[in-house]
Amino acid sequence: MDIATLIKEYRTKTGMTQQELADKVFVTRQTISKWELGKSEPDNVSLELLVKKQTDDVTGLSTLVVID
Repeated sequence: MDIATLIKEYRTKTGMTQQELADKVFVTRQTISKWELGKSEPDNVSLELLVKKQTDDVTGLSTLVVID
C-alpha cells in the first residue's frame, strides 16, 4: 500500500476532512490533496505528525506506521 492510500484511508476512517487533517499537521488542504493523489509526499516532519496523530486517535491500529 502506498503513502497516498494510507493517508486517505486514515483520514476517511477517522471522519476528518482534508482541511481538518491539514490543520492538525500544519499544512494546507491543497497539500493533503496532493498527498492523497500521489502528486507529492509528506516530508519527514509532516510524516512524524501524521504517525503521532494516528496513534493518538486510534490507539492500537498502525495504518500509517507501515511506512519505511
